[in-house]
Amino acid sequence: MYKQAVKRIEILRTIEVVHFKTLISCLLCMRVLTKNESKCFKYNSLDFLIPLGFCNFASMASIKVDALKLKQWQGDLTSSQQHIAMSAIHQIEESGNMQVFPLLIEVLRKSPPIQVEQAILKLIADIQSEEKVETLMQFIQDEKSTTLRLQLLTCVWNSKQDFSPFLAEIVSLSTEGDFMQALECLTILENMSGPFAENQLLEAQLYLKEYVENLSKENDQRKAQIISDIALFVKEQNEGIDADLLLD
Repeated sequence: MYKQAVKRIEILRTIEVVHFKTLISCLLCMRVLTKNESKCFKYNSLDFLIPLGFCNFASMASIKVDALKLKQWQGDLTSSQQHIAMSAIHQIEESGNMQVFPLLIEVLRKSPPIQVEQAILKLIADIQSEEKVETLMQFIQDEKSTTLRLQLLTCVWNSKQDFSPFLAEIVSLSTEGDFMQALECLTILENMSGPFAENQLLEAQLYLKEYVENLSKENDQRKAQIISDIALFVKEQNEGIDADLLLD
């Protein structure tokens, strides 16, 4: 019976859906668990597998559960019933699952109801994860919609996390967009705690120098002033910056 239980567990490793009760029966047959112990586990709770030596199996099961949950959230977030979407946002907030990040962006692109939109943007700003910082910056740089890009930039300066490692990227974004985008970027820069890596400062200088060289094409003097303020900010971080970057 022990060999049969082992075989069944190996089969369970390869299938997509984990049947919790079947797994428990296998472990009982293997005498890994006693009957009393098996009653202590909540339905679909796979954490107990790790100390029992089934780390890979537990990981596989968790991934599948996450995939199923992500699919459910995808439907809920786009539901015509606002309370269902808000409930999904609350669940995502509690889970802290970064796999859902692209889904949140996709929902924002579809212009959801204002309450849902604001809740998603707050969630993005509030997520505390090092992975979030890099992921959010990547989405901002790739985003084609000016409106959504501005919303995501607002999430950056509303976030409690430090985006100092992305100084150059923020400076680049300030030179590429309109006045409002430049203003958002300045706000982000002023909220950075530093210190800044030398390569980030040098790269930021290059973006600013390129902007200055093409200044004759800039029709928005308000944006030009914001870029001047950004150049001054960068200068304060590195006194070796070119004087030409300080705009008149």
